[in-house]
Amino acid sequence: GLAVDVPTTTYSYYFEPNPNWSRLYSTGDEIKQYADDVADKYEVRRHMRFNTAVEGARWDEDAKLWRVNLAGGETLITRYLITAT
Repeated sequence: GLAVDVPTTTYSYYFEPNPNWSRLYSTGDEIKQYADDVADKYEVRRHMRFNTAVEGARWDEDAKLWRVNLAGGETLITRYLITAT
């Protein structure tokens, strides 16, 4: 299974430390559960989109916002843009 190669505390958010990791090098399942718990606690999932194809993103300097073109023609306008694959 998946495990990390650096101490698990590296994966803790500074604002939500986890003193109860089961081991120094935790499994992927344990880290995912921690991330899920934090996301639920702070209700950030409503601001996330998964499995979404981004066709383009442009920073609007005047508005200080991102304009993100999604597959299917939708455009999002947002202050923050985090991409991951």
